[in-house]
Amino acid sequence: MAEPIATWIAIAPPEQRYLMTSLAAKLSFDSQLAYTVNQFGQQLPPPNSIAEAYHKRLEMELMNVASEKKVRDRQNSSQIASLDKILTCEADQWP
Repeated sequence: MAEPIATWIAIAPPEQRYLMTSLAAKLSFDSQLAYTVNQFGQQLPPPNSIAEAYHKRLEMELMNVASEKKVRDRQNSSQIASLDKILTCEADQWP
C-alpha cells in the first residue's frame, strides 16, 4: 500500500479501475499518493459508517490488485492457474 493509488489503478481490470477511481474521488484522495499517505491527517471515519465502508472497500480493492500482481510476478504456473480459476469464478464463468 506504499505505492500510489494510480499505480494500482493503471494495472487493474476495467471494473476494478472504475471502482477504485470512484472511491478515491469520493474520499477526496489524491491518486498520485499512496492510500496510507492519503489517510494521514484525515479524521478517521466513524465506526460502522458509510465512510468507513468506502475506506475499507478501496483498501480491499488495492490489496486485491497488488496481490494478483505479486502472484503473477512470481511466474509460478500452478499459482497463476489457481488465481485464474478464482478470477473466472468471480466473473461467474466457472469452466
